[in-house]
Amino acid sequence: MPLLPHFTLLTHRPAGRVRLAVWLVAAVLAVLFCGWMVGRPPLLKQVENLGYDRLLRALPPAPHSDVVVVDIDEKSLAELGQWPLPRYQVARLLDKMYHDGTAAIGVDILFTEPDRLPWTG
Repeated sequence: MPLLPHFTLLTHRPAGRVRLAVWLVAAVLAVLFCGWMVGRPPLLKQVENLGYDRLLRALPPAPHSDVVVVDIDEKSLAELGQWPLPRYQVARLLDKMYHDGTAAIGVDILFTEPDRLPWTG
């Protein structure tokens, strides 16, 4: 008696047409998948976005949902000086936010030119 008698059914090979059909279906699916990955049709992108939206709605809310946007407005510029602010002033602002308990800080600033002022600590 074989150790695994239920595997004896798998010893025969399917007919040639069945094997050919399986290979053709696999090839078509592979081509479709590759085309989807390269082309990203708008309909599939929309379905993907809807799925992502449902996933985000299903997640529990973040424990701290308070978001504060710090903007350097005209009043601040009148007090601190012309934009771009010296890097040390931006660093002080970020340091104060950190020490006040900010959980995360995102900065959208591009310092493309050298600082005009020497660092005054």
